[in-house]
Amino acid sequence: MVSSSCSPGSLTRSPPAEATADKLRRLNSTLRGRLANANSDLQAAASSRDVAVDHQHRLSRTLLRQTHGLRALERRYGAQQEEVGRLRAEIESLQWSEDSSVATGPERRQLGVPTSATSTDLHDLESRLDQAISERDTLQDQSDHRAEEVRLAGVKIELLQEEQNHLNRERENAEHELLLTETSLASLAQERDDTQAAAVRAGDQMGTMKEYLQAYQCLHRESSAEFNRLRATHAASTDDLIRTVRERNTARADADRLRGDVSDLHLQHSDRVLQREQEAACRTRDQVQQECDALRRDLDAARRKLTMVAAAVGTTSAADAGTSDPAAVLHSLCDMPVNFSAQDSLADPQGRASSGPDVAVPLPCSKRPRSPPASSESSPAPPAKHRATPLSSEGDDDRGSKPSAGSGSSPVDLTQDDGHLADDDRGGLTLVMQIRIRMPVPDPSPRADHTA
Repeated sequence: MVSSSCSPGSLTRSPPAEATADKLRRLNSTLRGRLANANSDLQAAASSRDVAVDHQHRLSRTLLRQTHGLRALERRYGAQQEEVGRLRAEIESLQWSEDSSVATGPERRQLGVPTSATSTDLHDLESRLDQAISERDTLQDQSDHRAEEVRLAGVKIELLQEEQNHLNRERENAEHELLLTETSLASLAQERDDTQAAAVRAGDQMGTMKEYLQAYQCLHRESSAEFNRLRATHAASTDDLIRTVRERNTARADADRLRGDVSDLHLQHSDRVLQREQEAACRTRDQVQQECDALRRDLDAARRKLTMVAAAVGTTSAADAGTSDPAAVLHSLCDMPVNFSAQDSLADPQGRASSGPDVAVPLPCSKRPRSPPASSESSPAPPAKHRATPLSSEGDDDRGSKPSAGSGSSPVDLTQDDGHLADDDRGGLTLVMQIRIRMPVPDPSPRADHTA
């Protein structure tokens, strides 16, 4: 029997997807040859199996016949063994029963002849039985060997059938792949024809494309020259732009620095103007304070003088009482020179009272008790109430440093409040202070400019 070396796993492998038509044809022819070999092997195995089965049947029939003969010989051997036993029992009975009956020598010899013949037959039967047993064993071994061969042949036949089935499936797959490949070849042939036609058309268009290419190359050269020229112009423009930007940045930096300097100068100027205005206001306030102190001293002197005049003259008539109020007295004093000393008023207390008939100094009548007069040297002046208005720093230097003389309003408005005066005296004092404040003030601007 021919054994196949192909395994079932190797037969089920499908051909690769990229296999060409020639490879598929060769694979198909190979599979067909393998299938033919497998069919021949299957037929040979089937014939061998038939021969083995026939031989097994013959051996079985021979074994059956020999088994029947062996059983017959065994039965015959058993019968002869029984006969031999019986004869031996008779011999023994004859040997040991001499008292019952006496046998002559010829009878003993006649009985011994069948016994020897039976023993010979018995030995022949035993030898034949042993030979039959050995033949039976041999036939049994052969029968077992044939049965094993039949089993192996059946297994081989099953494997060959499975291989044949695998080969059939592979053949079908190969035929399907061949059909697909032929279809692909047809489509590829069609595509090849289309490609060739397209190549022909492309060859026809190649001349036109060459002309276009030459024109494009000429245009490209011209464009390259123009581009190089524009690049040089761009480089020059970029240099000019960079230089201009640098100059602009420098100018901006200079302008920022100048703005900073101007701002610093404005701040310094504003600070100086404000400082000069503050100094001028301080000087004006001090001068006004001094004038107020002078007016206070004059007023104290006038009070003392009035007191002395009142003490010297005495009581006045009722007709003169209407004109002797403090306001009239202060108004008359405003027309008099204020630069007099206390010694003059004390030296001539009656001369001024008798200077004219129109001057009448009545005795002051206060509605509330008046505190005793105090000199400017002994008691400090009460604090002055004033209101300062800020001056503009954006005006001219002359306007910021010099206050205008004789203007209707003063930058510093001061009011003096004398706490120990009566209500009537306070009104007269306010009138005197307003008159003195409106007097011309010396110009302190040269000193302020010099200080600055």
